[in-house]
Amino acid sequence: MSRQEAAGLADQAAEAIRQLNYDVAAPRYPADVYAVLGSLAVLSERLPQALRQLGRFLGDEVEHGRVTAVEGQPFAGDPVAAVASATQWLWRASHAAVSLRDALASAQQATAGLARVAHDEDEDGTP
Repeated sequence: MSRQEAAGLADQAAEAIRQLNYDVAAPRYPADVYAVLGSLAVLSERLPQALRQLGRFLGDEVEHGRVTAVEGQPFAGDPVAAVASATQWLWRASHAAVSLRDALASAQQATAGLARVAHDEDEDGTP
């Protein structure tokens, strides 16, 4: 996969979350919330693998001298320190994603038994 393809997929994921933010503003049923929480838990479960792979790539690049740290940036002239810092942050993000997954799975389980109360007509006039 090319760099453009990977970045494009990440952009699509970000855009999908942006659209989700609009779509979940007014879910219709508790089951909708349950389903969204389940999918978000899976999404967060998959993030650590991508984060580890990014860190591994950076480590390999710096180990083989294929990366430099450009002037004018925080780690100018020290790509080893830049990669070490990035790898540490990626590790922390990976653990945060696992915590997010656990929280989302717990929220999903809490909604498992919820159902909408049946009324002849809802407040908005829909049956």
